[in-house]
Amino acid sequence: MFSFIDTHAHLYDQQYSGNLPEVIARAQEAGVVRVYLPNLNLGTITPMLDLVAEYPHFFRPMLGLHPCDVKENAAAVLATMEKKLADHTFAAIGEVGIDLYRDTTYQEAQISALHRAIDWALACDHR
Repeated sequence: MFSFIDTHAHLYDQQYSGNLPEVIARAQEAGVVRVYLPNLNLGTITPMLDLVAEYPHFFRPMLGLHPCDVKENAAAVLATMEKKLADHTFAAIGEVGIDLYRDTTYQEAQISALHRAIDWALACDHR
């Protein structure tokens, strides 16, 4: 049997709260040995870290600001997130990027947020 690593799942989302043990069991039966959890915004950090604490050998947390959550307060949000880098161990930086599919209002802020995330990744690489 093959082993798999899921590099992107939001299993901390409320929609999975009622059947998360079954979701995990099915994933493990299919050969999934690890799942990386990218957070979306400030509100998803705590549920994500709680899930990692409950299943530390199965889940790995990631820290980032999803481009669709980049708004006029992005700099302040990123500053708050950056403090989390000192308090917790994250496996990667994510979820990050540029997403202009539905709205281009915050294009410059998305670019700036992506640059900040790249800086985090570079800094974390040296730890």
